[in-house]
Amino acid sequence: MDTKSYQEALRLHLLGWAILPVPHGWIEPRFEWAGYKTKQATAYQLKMWLGLDIGMGVVCGKISGGLVGIEFTAMGAYNHWRERNPELAQKLPTMHDPPIWTVFFRTEEATENALFALTSFTGNAGRIHGDGDLVVLPPTRHGDRCRLDPVEQDEGYQGVEVSGYSTSSGQGQYPNTPTPQYPNTSTPQYPNTSTPQYPNTSTPQYPNTSTPQYPNTPTPQYPDTPTPQYHAPKPLPEKRTWTVRPSHGIPVLTFNKAGLIRVEPDVLSREERFREGGALPVPGSRSSSVSGESSRSAPIHFARDSAMSVDGRWPGEAIQMARGMPDHRNPGFFAREADKYAHHFSPLPIYLEEPADRDLTWIVEGFLPETYLAVLGATSKSGKSCLVTALAMAVAAGGPFLGMPAKQGPVLWLAYEESRQERAIALQAFEERPDDFYICHDPLHIDNDQGLEALRWWVRKTQAKLLVIDPLYAAGTAESLSDGRSARQTLGGLKDLCRRERCAAIVLHHITKNVSLGMTRERISDSNQILAVASMDLLMDTEVKPDGSRLIWLQGRGRGDFANRNWLIESNSLADFRLVDQGTGCVPDSYLRDTAITTALANSETPMSAEDLAATLGQNVRTLRNRLTELTKLGRIAASGKSGHVALYAPAAPS
Repeated sequence: MDTKSYQEALRLHLLGWAILPVPHGWIEPRFEWAGYKTKQATAYQLKMWLGLDIGMGVVCGKISGGLVGIEFTAMGAYNHWRERNPELAQKLPTMHDPPIWTVFFRTEEATENALFALTSFTGNAGRIHGDGDLVVLPPTRHGDRCRLDPVEQDEGYQGVEVSGYSTSSGQGQYPNTPTPQYPNTSTPQYPNTSTPQYPNTSTPQYPNTSTPQYPNTPTPQYPDTPTPQYHAPKPLPEKRTWTVRPSHGIPVLTFNKAGLIRVEPDVLSREERFREGGALPVPGSRSSSVSGESSRSAPIHFARDSAMSVDGRWPGEAIQMARGMPDHRNPGFFAREADKYAHHFSPLPIYLEEPADRDLTWIVEGFLPETYLAVLGATSKSGKSCLVTALAMAVAAGGPFLGMPAKQGPVLWLAYEESRQERAIALQAFEERPDDFYICHDPLHIDNDQGLEALRWWVRKTQAKLLVIDPLYAAGTAESLSDGRSARQTLGGLKDLCRRERCAAIVLHHITKNVSLGMTRERISDSNQILAVASMDLLMDTEVKPDGSRLIWLQGRGRGDFANRNWLIESNSLADFRLVDQGTGCVPDSYLRDTAITTALANSETPMSAEDLAATLGQNVRTLRNRLTELTKLGRIAASGKSGHVALYAPAAPS
């Protein structure tokens, strides 16, 4: 059944608004909806949610195309703004929720929650609903009060319309209901019969006294007045209405062009005010608070350690419990109970229709997309921080990286081990100094809630597109990453943050010292769970050439064809990186030569000399002898004594 709510929700969904179900009389959905701040519900989910009589709301911010809700809460604020901006008032979608006016427009500016003021208007004018905030929309109705209308009667007692049905106790109380009036019937009159006299004897003797006879008085007749019958509860009239309905072409404005002055961030959300022991409005009402919401009914206060905030009943159930009101007393309770899990699954055709799930949004085209967490592993002092600094600079400035276009966006760099001087050396090598490059040396650990919340705050404040964690071992509180649980906990929260905030993260990690394995993924961490959590991993090897330049080889593995390839990069300085080659078969010549040497030694039953290897591999003896010396220093092979004056070599023992 296509309800009015569903039809309106589908229309707004097609306009790009992120719509969620909100039960009548509530201020947010009944389920955990934080994930829908970064991912819109599908049309199928909306039909599941809104197929019955239920309200709806919109999530503001970039998920709805930069949508902002401007809520005028101060007396006369909306009229003041409308008189000075008549064209915008006629054009912008406007919701009237007496006495509140809410105006919507789109913006490319940061849209955190804040208060706002108006020119020539005293005090704060209202509140800005910013990124991730939910605004309840028409045709959602207010409150849990209902109106009962009596059944029409043909004759006799006529029922009286009763309003204000109370749900605060077990029985409904109907105020001011007149008592039915009956005709004035006289009291039956009985004849004056004397009291029987008994003789004065010890044993009472009763005379044969007949039973008093009463006149034949008819039984009073009352009019046939039926008991009043009541219809099922009817909801109160809708109060939220559109004065200008949303349509295509909602203007993109700045706050200045909209005639608004942002005052201060509305730091405390409804949930945070609840946890801090603040006031929370009853569903369908508004309370006076720092956010500028006006008062229509008394707020309910909760203690910080309230059991209602511990057992997960937030916020609707907690309010009902505080009011002593069972869940089933709320209108639409059964519809909500039936549909509150509808958002968990999506049919495959609809799942694949979602652009955010089907198409990758690139931060560095062909190399790193949004929502990905990449782990880059290399030996110490191999230049991995310098390479990622060049990538981060390209993103912050909007320039190319290795010839691949980069989407401009802020970067957050967390330097856990580098000093300010060490980080400055890497950054000063670049001529361009973008403002959107932010550096932090504080221990914001990525495996606890406090560190992740701080990162999330900065991601939302700056609209960051890239996070760099340098290095992984210092970014967590776990003493070791060797067990799977610690490894997953360290990276799991960061990956979820990337998914929800539509950004990417690169985590720098030291590889193990087991050189006998060569440059393989098994060396990239102490736990395979790190590789399992990561969206992609990059193994980096570096070769220093005789002229001082470096040849960098990146081996990629991950989810998507783009992640399963190699990159050959040449570098002449801290800020100079050039792509030489890329592809699945892209391997440095030196790597092929070294692999041939180690393979020949592994297949030989006895140690081999440089001459033996040269004959086996068909290489120049002098060149091969020099390379054997280098591989011995690197620990890739081991010296195994001498045969006369000739040095012998064997595979390195596993460490």
